[in-house]
Amino acid sequence: TLSAREKCDAYCPEYPMEQSLKKFRDAVDGLYSGQEDAIGTVSKALMTNMIANNDIQRAKSQGATSRMKPLLLHFTGPTGVGKTLMAQLLQESLFMTECGIKKNSFDIGYKYTAASGQRERIDNMKRNIVNQLERCPRSLIIFDDFQWAPEMMILSLRDAFDESIEALTFRDKRVSTSRAIFVFCSDLESEQRHLSESMTIEQARKKVSELAGRQWKMVDQTTSFGKLFVADGMIPFVPLSEPELRKVIHIEMGKLTPRVERYLSFHANNHSVEFKWLGRVRWNEKRLDPAILTLLGADLKEYNARSIRNLIERHLLVHATEVAKCLLKESVRTELKGW
Repeated sequence: TLSAREKCDAYCPEYPMEQSLKKFRDAVDGLYSGQEDAIGTVSKALMTNMIANNDIQRAKSQGATSRMKPLLLHFTGPTGVGKTLMAQLLQESLFMTECGIKKNSFDIGYKYTAASGQRERIDNMKRNIVNQLERCPRSLIIFDDFQWAPEMMILSLRDAFDESIEALTFRDKRVSTSRAIFVFCSDLESEQRHLSESMTIEQARKKVSELAGRQWKMVDQTTSFGKLFVADGMIPFVPLSEPELRKVIHIEMGKLTPRVERYLSFHANNHSVEFKWLGRVRWNEKRLDPAILTLLGADLKEYNARSIRNLIERHLLVHATEVAKCLLKESVRTELKGW
């Protein structure tokens, strides 16, 4: 058993509720495109969970007892629509350090591993989660690409959400899951055949629930876990529209300026090069935006946010150092008040 000093919960790495919700909203506004229905659902669930957690803490300080349920959020939809990014924004908004985070990533190898290998992987996963929750009961547990998780692994998590248990056990350790937040990300709709950006949240949720019911037939939907995992906790992420994909382009292009300015500031502060003036970097978006669209070279809706992000990283952001060197070189020769 860990002492209070060893538990990170003793010095609480979580942001206060108001600050956390504001950080999440600001991050979504600045770094996210589309999925307004999903954002609203996540925000509401997060606020309800935080209020319950505050009640637990208040009751504990008064010597009373209070209960709360673990929060399960199941993000599902095609690849490249913001599921993993949403989980990342949640962790950055909730916790001041990595102390309260545990990530679990899956791949196709998990699905087709022999039964003995699957048991070993399940034991490793449960050990990591149990150790995490023993150290920090208020944790965010993320499962990425969960569509590859084998049947045994999915069923091994049932007790975490069973109303009469709400705990996970690994060997001689048993920890409560009641204060934890579990986020599952799955690509049930990788070919984008059944979901569209024009769907209402009710239509999208009905469709992904149907798909999930076929994908995870072994999950009993009459149990607490089944209701959450295959129905109530599912949050559909629909394909992005063309205007939303254009916003992704602008968000990704915006990452060039800080990269260049970091390089310029480093050399300016360390006096490692000679220069006569160091100004603020500005880009001609009227030229840069069409250049990115030309690189895409096809109907924008054939892409998703991840492929656009990768393309801009490969063709633009990777050259930030060379751009900065060029600016420094030219600054030696010019007295201009900008680049």
